[in-house]
Amino acid sequence: MAATEQESSNDNDSIEAIEQKKFQSRPETYNGADRELYCWTQTISDIDVRVKIPKQIKKGKEIKVNLIRQHIKVDLIESNEIKTIIDSDLPWPIRAEESTWSLVPGEYIHVTNQISMEKTLERWWENFLIDEKKINLKHIQPEKSMEDLGQEEQMKIHQMMYDQRQKAMGLPTSEEQMDEKHKPFRKQTTGIKAERRKKKKKEGDSDQQNASAASTLEEAKRRNPKAFSIQNPIKAQQEFKRTQDIKEKRIHLPEVDRSPLEPPPVVVALIGPAKVGKSLLMKCLIKHFTRQKLTDIRGPVTIVSGRKRRITFIECRNDINSMIDVAKIADLVLLLIDAKFGFEMETFEFLNIAQVYGLPRIMGVLTHMDLYKTMNKQLNKRKTQLKHRFWTEIYQGAKLFLMSGMKNGEYIQRDVQNLARFISVMKFKPSTWKTAHPFVVADRMEDLTEPELIRTNPLCSRTVCLYGYVRGCPIKSDTPIHIPGNNISALPDPCGLPGDRSTKTKQARRVLNEKERLLYAPFSGVGGIVYDKDAVYIELGGSHSHRPSNNNEKTRPINEYVANILSTKQTIEEKVASSQLKLFADSEPIVAEEEQEMERRKMKFAKEEDVDNDDSSDDVQEEDSDEGSEVDDDQEEDDEEDMDEQEEEEEHSDEEPEQEEFGNSWKENISKKFAISYVPSKNINWTQLVYGDHLNKTNENSDLEDNDSDDE
Repeated sequence: MAATEQESSNDNDSIEAIEQKKFQSRPETYNGADRELYCWTQTISDIDVRVKIPKQIKKGKEIKVNLIRQHIKVDLIESNEIKTIIDSDLPWPIRAEESTWSLVPGEYIHVTNQISMEKTLERWWENFLIDEKKINLKHIQPEKSMEDLGQEEQMKIHQMMYDQRQKAMGLPTSEEQMDEKHKPFRKQTTGIKAERRKKKKKEGDSDQQNASAASTLEEAKRRNPKAFSIQNPIKAQQEFKRTQDIKEKRIHLPEVDRSPLEPPPVVVALIGPAKVGKSLLMKCLIKHFTRQKLTDIRGPVTIVSGRKRRITFIECRNDINSMIDVAKIADLVLLLIDAKFGFEMETFEFLNIAQVYGLPRIMGVLTHMDLYKTMNKQLNKRKTQLKHRFWTEIYQGAKLFLMSGMKNGEYIQRDVQNLARFISVMKFKPSTWKTAHPFVVADRMEDLTEPELIRTNPLCSRTVCLYGYVRGCPIKSDTPIHIPGNNISALPDPCGLPGDRSTKTKQARRVLNEKERLLYAPFSGVGGIVYDKDAVYIELGGSHSHRPSNNNEKTRPINEYVANILSTKQTIEEKVASSQLKLFADSEPIVAEEEQEMERRKMKFAKEEDVDNDDSSDDVQEEDSDEGSEVDDDQEEDDEEDMDEQEEEEEHSDEEPEQEEFGNSWKENISKKFAISYVPSKNINWTQLVYGDHLNKTNENSDLEDNDSDDE
């Protein structure tokens, strides 16, 4: 019985071996099995299953595969009926989240399962499903493939295989080859490469020398710090100042970001001369961002370019008003340049305008590059020339994009994509004027006027509603708004060109008529208008009218200043003579006539008669009045002359007996009396100080006339 059982087991093993050999010959059943509904193969780390399906199943929506950790279910959906092919448990768990399946239409479903063994142990499966017949693992090839091994293990296996082949051929192995001493490689000593190596070696030696010198310098500074201290304070101050200036230039004042949570769209303006490709570039950019094609573009176009950015494209016309408006509101300017023609006047005009209002971000775009297809050298030369010219106007390193050509009436998608990428990531520095002034760029307009009113009166006043994003700072409800071009009217040309005349000869067309010879010089008094230098106009009531007329309703009022001038009845000299001067607020005013009558204080002696003093005082008063306008030095001479005259008069008036009676005693005390009684005159000519010598001369002339009359 034992022998029969052993023979039967051997037969079963042979049958299983033959069956497994068939499985091993096919890649889809290698180390696996082929069943009625599916076939499977495995490696040590994964398992692949192919589920057989009918030929009419060709779409993924007709199949439903459900993979769980240790369960699989495959359903087919045919004519709204669900047919289950596989619904069973797995012998071992798998990673369901890392398992995938794919459909080969009309043939099979390919399911790949990543096995997740407990305790991270590798295991060979005997069956794919629990109710499936098990295979004999003795008849499979459980070795790992080369791909499953690590890099070092693969290298060792390759080395062992190489050594076996070398031994079979009678050649040395890898270790024996390493032990042998080969002939040393002789480096090349001549040629370009050898010279480069020598030069590099010299540079390395020089670097080492510099490093060693630097180390020795540091050691010397450490040993003797006084020798390396500041020797020239002025030079050290200049170096310190220069370094601080450089650091200060790098510092920027923090700018307050006043933009709201949802900022308005970024304004991108396309500027360039006519027929340079502005409209086409705008259409290509809009198509790139929105996948929509616009055929006719009118006014601003706003798009969404990202999660946090919107862009408003504006095409600028070639007139000065549009350029000024765009320069005020643009955040980014695409400056289109015709590469064949070069820079034109519109480009320079806009750059000059933009510098006045604050230069925005500017990027250049070169178009019409397809005209240089057959001239590569000329194309590169032209690119370099335009690039440096563009840098001269903007700054060194400004972005300049090339539109290399066109395809199907549009620019090449690669060039448009490159430009759009730079536009979408561009960072803008807010302008001070824009952040402080609110403004609205109108992108939509509606006429709210009643249709009946328009029908009855086409020229009636319209009510228009403008829509747009508020940019800059927030705008208030009562803020006055300026509309460019409002309340501006055209005036007739004062110096217009002559109209076209139908003439036969060229000479007649070149000659002007007398009526066509116009002269317009308003500041020169020609042309009907006279401009005054000071812009002061005086209106008089009439010719030679110094008084306002009785009829006040018909005449205009006279200017008060002119009326005061005309109403004066005295000359300037008379006014000066009657003028007054007040030195202090509490003092009495000094009049020019009173000042002339002021007399000098007279010197008095002890025993003089009043009669004689009256006579002498009259003489002194006359002399002082004549000489009142002289300087103080002349007054001292006058005093001496007066003293002499007084002495002579006393000699004639006094009698000789009195002289003998008194003797010479009065002469002894005369010096003391003179010092006590005499006080110098404080008579100051204020008229001369205030009005000068002119009034004194007039007074002298009047005094001379009075003296002549007295003599007569």
